[in-house]
Amino acid sequence: MKHTLLALLLLFGVTSAVLAGDFEDGKDALAHKDFATAFQKFLNAAEAGHTKAQYMLGVSYAYGKGVSQNDVQAYKWFHIAAATSTDHKVRVLAVNSRDALAQTMSPHEIAEAEQLARDWHGT
Repeated sequence: MKHTLLALLLLFGVTSAVLAGDFEDGKDALAHKDFATAFQKFLNAAEAGHTKAQYMLGVSYAYGKGVSQNDVQAYKWFHIAAATSTDHKVRVLAVNSRDALAQTMSPHEIAEAEQLARDWHGT
């Protein structure tokens, strides 16, 4: 039992470090205007549940930085960050960004983005 607990603690510690590493690498790439690398690093961290990275993916898609501009994908990632973040500031930014973007989207696009977000949560 002690070995199992130790293994889990090590796994979570390593996983957290990797997530933080990808996010930090993404921020560094963004600071150097290497948008493609920033996007990939944020994507890696976001898919593993890093909520700040999820928000940054929304920004990347909204402005077409490192990826083709795509309102549906931007809304999806803002929606995911808003739903999953325990950081109040990230949640507020994500909600405000999602809601502002929704003003420029059709009801069909919003429904598609929300379905993509639900599908992502299901994985």
